[in-house]
Amino acid sequence: MSFAEVKLPGLGPGCFVIITGGGGALGSELATTLSALGVTVGLIGRSAGALDEATMHCLGPGEVLAEVGDVTSRASLTSAITALQRDAELPLSGVVTMAAVSGSSQRSEETSEAEASALLGVNVQGAFETVRACVPAMREVGGGSIVLVGSVVGHRARAGSPLYGAAKAAVLRLSRQLAYELGPDGIRVNTISPGQGSTRVAAWDAAAGAPPEDREDPLHPSRLPLRRGGEARDSVGPVLFLLSDLSGYVTGVDIPVDGGLLATL
Repeated sequence: MSFAEVKLPGLGPGCFVIITGGGGALGSELATTLSALGVTVGLIGRSAGALDEATMHCLGPGEVLAEVGDVTSRASLTSAITALQRDAELPLSGVVTMAAVSGSSQRSEETSEAEASALLGVNVQGAFETVRACVPAMREVGGGSIVLVGSVVGHRARAGSPLYGAAKAAVLRLSRQLAYELGPDGIRVNTISPGQGSTRVAAWDAAAGAPPEDREDPLHPSRLPLRRGGEARDSVGPVLFLLSDLSGYVTGVDIPVDGGLLATL
């Protein structure tokens, strides 16, 4: 059964949700599902081409709008959000921060200044600036739901890109602080923590040159309870739950979408 066939209270026609990182795989998947539910979606991303492609896949009744914007620039982000709100002509009910960079360095001494700036800027500052820019509109209508995207590497260490794990840990902590601060305004703030995606796992296996059963890294799907890597749609369901009224008394929590990885710690 498709997520689009499920009726979710507080998430349908008349709702408006903004997604940063809207040109990525997860942002596009979420936008497609929200549009099918009748939700008006506003996508923000750096690449006009990626945003156009994401918009083309959205065939539901919900309108999909897109604006180019840089989440590390307050001026650029505010301009994009203002334009989306003007075009949507609806109260802002939900925000999902998916803009992220993962980095390529394997060790801390290999991390360049530019890479460090991007990792912290996009993942942490970008999430913070997005929330700050959207809160006034949500406060005006009595609240809403914000979902920040973390990662399992924000919970546990693994080899590669040390600042990425640190940045995602900061996102998890930021969410809890924002939940405490914004709760009195009726604004809920939660996170999801995806695990390894199938695309990354496939690249990982190809680079290592050995069959999956030989992997020693505990993040490899062969060692997970569900024995598979995650897909973009695996994260859509938890986000829909957090955006809808089904989670109306849920704030300040993280939902791991990791095939059971964190349950094995």
